[in-house]
Amino acid sequence: MPFKILESKDPDSLNVNYKFDFSDYLATGETVASIVSVTSNDGALTVGSSAITDSGASVTVYLSGGTSGQYATVTVRFTASGSPTRTDERTFQIFIKEL
Repeated sequence: MPFKILESKDPDSLNVNYKFDFSDYLATGETVASIVSVTSNDGALTVGSSAITDSGASVTVYLSGGTSGQYATVTVRFTASGSPTRTDERTFQIFIKEL
């Protein structure tokens, strides 16, 4: 399955929020219970704070920097509230460019 591509980001922008919507990956009645980790393959992209949003359907992450002219992948690993509790992860791409 290809990565979902989110809105481009300027490498000079700091603390830009990106919402990662997991509603398509959660079972009926299930929510994101906790964020295990948020990582990126771009060493110049700083992953700041993150929070569970939209009543547990999404995770909002704050990103700074990035390598211009490159796609950065951002992976969010989370636990879901179902029974039994499961851990899952999804990876998204963000193109870094001067805006």
